[in-house]
Amino acid sequence: MQKLNRIMKTDSKPIQFTCSLCKQTFTAQIPEHFAAAIERGQITHYALCDSCEYRTRNIRPEIDSGSLLISEAEKTKMWNDLCPPLYRETSPAKLPDLKSYNSVQAYQYGPRGLIMLGETGTGKTRSMYKLLERLFYEGHSMKIFRPLEFGDVCAEMYRTGRGKYWTDELVYDYDIMAIDDFGKVVLTDRVESTLFGVIEERISRLKPIILTTNMTGSTLEHYMSADRGPTLVRRLREFCRSVTFRPAK
Repeated sequence: MQKLNRIMKTDSKPIQFTCSLCKQTFTAQIPEHFAAAIERGQITHYALCDSCEYRTRNIRPEIDSGSLLISEAEKTKMWNDLCPPLYRETSPAKLPDLKSYNSVQAYQYGPRGLIMLGETGTGKTRSMYKLLERLFYEGHSMKIFRPLEFGDVCAEMYRTGRGKYWTDELVYDYDIMAIDDFGKVVLTDRVESTLFGVIEERISRLKPIILTTNMTGSTLEHYMSADRGPTLVRRLREFCRSVTFRPAK
């Protein structure tokens, strides 16, 4: 809402919204013709208060003159918003496959992504979040999807008329897109086509994708439709390094 408040200084009126994330009410200046349509219920809107807009975009600190400086406390809070409490503290020595954990931590940001494969309970998710924590503090913006979340968010975004804006954000606004338990997303045709399109666009723009999954390439192919599954698996194999996690012996 900050952009609207800055740009629309004339022919506007205050409209009260409820933030779609924190559910707090706030007021924003909206152009009169849009405001009238909103009041009549002709426009379905998705609104974020300034605080939630700031946090969800995961603004990166820039260490130069005139930039927005973010305190260490604020950075910690931002990371804690991204990382579930269970995965904030990880002891590598206690993981069943330390070699694969170390291989994941050796990843350096670049156009080539990373796929962590293996059975449930082998340490894939903990390894992913530990890697993402380092990349976050190096200054990389990221969007992390927890199991099943991509499908739920996708359905809500298209229901509220924000689908195209949301997919553009995933392609252009984030240095990293990560999906935990890839293959658990419930795939309607809309969700599958969106997921395929976002991954394809990010790969074509040399923006990495980081995934965990307990599926193999062949099961992933059958997880998606026949016209998308093989293509997606081929692209992921080509543009992502894979690390296979094994259970403790």
